[in-house]
Order: sequence, then structure tokens, then C-alpha cells
Amino acid sequence: PSLVNGADLREAILNFVVLSPPSSFFQPQSSQFSFQTMHVLDKIVPICLARLLASACSANKDYIESQGGVKEYGSSLDESDEDQDSTNSVEPKLDPTGGFLPLVITVASVWSEEVFITRTDAMQQQYVTEFLLQSLKGGVLEQNDIGHEHSGSSLASTLVQGITLRLEVSRAESIRIDGMLIAEAMSSIIGQSIRFDELHPSDEGQERVEGDRAKYGVVQKNSERKRTKTKKHRAKKKTID
Repeated sequence: PSLVNGADLREAILNFVVLSPPSSFFQPQSSQFSFQTMHVLDKIVPICLARLLASACSANKDYIESQGGVKEYGSSLDESDEDQDSTNSVEPKLDPTGGFLPLVITVASVWSEEVFITRTDAMQQQYVTEFLLQSLKGGVLEQNDIGHEHSGSSLASTLVQGITLRLEVSRAESIRIDGMLIAEAMSSIIGQSIRFDELHPSDEGQERVEGDRAKYGVVQKNSERKRTKTKKHRAKKKTID
């Protein structure tokens, strides 16, 4: 209940756990890329926190709407509702700005800052990226949420800024991969199709295998046809003899 009704508590947890990533991690894992990635145990924390905050904010928003309060991010409750709530210690405190979207925008704003990109350890950036990925892929945010402005900025514009900075050729591979991951996740929400070959090298290999199989099938069929013609020719010659 405290997490559901306390916007300040949710923001504090976000700042402490996500925006202040740990300085040390479990032994990194090798990956398909030239750099190492976070251990699965390190990924659990941002993934679980994203789900927990999304669930708490959803419950809070549902309660607000059931009470006839705000239905959009950043709107104000009716003053009479606020007064009534302040005198009632049993009912949860209405929180009109405690939705999940503002929390994600807060993280995205830090993730998109050039100083964060250039001066923060790559593993710590992966940690923050993991929270954003889970937030985008968790099914909570919809297309309207991505474009909705909160405090003068939208999640879409904020992420595009960060993606653009990260995809610069001069960036380290790990930073560029983080940008690609977020770009693909966001594109699926807004109904666009973005796919980076660097993230799906196995697909290229599969296409080559399928192409080789198709070629082999054609060659095999041609070979079988030649053998059949040869047999028929021999049978016809034997009959004549």
C-alpha cells in the first residue's frame, strides 16, 4: 500500500536503485559482441523493479479513476477531493502525478544525457538500459503514452535524443548496442519496424543456411533428373539390342 499510494517513495526507490547503479557487478558474461554483458543476476534487479513500479502505479491510477480523479498524467485533482482525502486517514492518498510514465521519462532523461553516455561505466549503462527495456516491453506503456508530454517533454523525444547520441560511429560498441536495443523496443510500441543486423547476426546465418539448402535442393533435383534420364536411355538401348 505504501508503494501504491506514495509517489515520493516510488521516486526515491527509482533514484536509489536505478539512477545510482552499483559500482560492482557479478562476473560479466561473454556475449555475441566484442564486449561483456551483465550477469543474469544483475539484470534481475532493474527488471523486477520496473515490473514492481509499473504494478504499483497501475493500481494507484485505477484507484484515482475509480474516485473520479485525474485520468491523465499531470492533471490536477478537484480541490474538494484533496480536502476530503486529507481528513481521511483510512483511504489511500490520491496521487495525480505518480504514474509510471513520469518515472520512465526520468530514467530516460538521464540515459539520454551526453555526460552520462561519455562518463558512466558501460556496465552501469547496461543496468539502466535494462530498466528501460523492461519498461518498454512490459506491456504497460502504449503508443499514446510514448508521445504524451510530461513536464514539457515526451518519452519518445527523450529516447530519440539518447538513441541518436548513442548511435554515433565514434561511440563504443556497448553504448551503440544499448541505443539499438531501445530503438527496437520503442519502435514496436509506436507501430514501426526497426531492426539492426548487429543485434541479430544469427538471422543472417539462418538466411545463408536456408539459401544454401535451397541451392542444394535444386542441385539435388537436377542430379536426380539426370540419373533418371540415364537409366531410361540405358533401358531403351538394351531393348533395341
